[in-house]
Amino acid sequence: MLGKINIQIFEDLKDGEYEVKVNEAHRPIFVSGCSKATLLVRGKGAKMVVNDCNDIELVMECALFAGTLEFVRCSHVNVRLVTTVPTVTVDISEGVELSDNFTHLYTNRCKQVTVRQSSDEAVFKVLETEEQDSADVQFFTCHEGGRLVCERAIREGAGYPTTAKKKAEADARDEIFLKRVMETFGASSTSAPTNVLDQIPEQGPTEQAVEFAPMHLSGLWIGEAIPDEEFQHCVPTNPIKWSLTLSPSQGEVSAFGAGYFDDAADVPGQPVLFY
Repeated sequence: MLGKINIQIFEDLKDGEYEVKVNEAHRPIFVSGCSKATLLVRGKGAKMVVNDCNDIELVMECALFAGTLEFVRCSHVNVRLVTTVPTVTVDISEGVELSDNFTHLYTNRCKQVTVRQSSDEAVFKVLETEEQDSADVQFFTCHEGGRLVCERAIREGAGYPTTAKKKAEADARDEIFLKRVMETFGASSTSAPTNVLDQIPEQGPTEQAVEFAPMHLSGLWIGEAIPDEEFQHCVPTNPIKWSLTLSPSQGEVSAFGAGYFDDAADVPGQPVLFY
């Protein structure tokens, strides 16, 4: 199956130093069954999976265009991230040590996962799964305010992992934005709290963090543009497909989008008027 999806495979590298060269950005990299080895990975690939490797040192000088480095069923792995990796995941592993050149780290059913901090060479210990925890318990580690923090991850929406704190921040931003939308377009704002920040837990986000974080409300409108009665004798009803984003800008809400009118008097299905 691996061959069918065109993966770059490196297996059973043992007892030595190896330079792993990868130069196809659209192909994933799969490293498996390596032990007592140093692997220097250079070049570019889509993503990289390290599976069932023990007692290895991994030096990443490789650009991962999908932004993900995964470790599965590994033990005693030392990882030096020379290039920044947006997302690192470690599953069912033990004794994994990484440098802190990542954006997000997700761990599941792991023990003794640590991060070497480049600022002072201190070692940060990631939270571990307890025996009473279910198999789907996951921990999320990231940089926040110049330091590393680790929290239990929760799933939101379609399964996107986040933390309770980040969800509280996002919910507060949404409340503030919806209030601005209603005020700007003249709708009643009685359904929104008079001060959204009062709804945030005491240890939640600061007002500055909530106010200046990115926020928007976007949608796709599909329907019909019906002319005024005065013009219905000469202007046809037109199918429409419009996209619209409402985004606050310095305290006000701005709108931008795109779409087209499909002239019903012309060839059906042909967009003839863009805006």
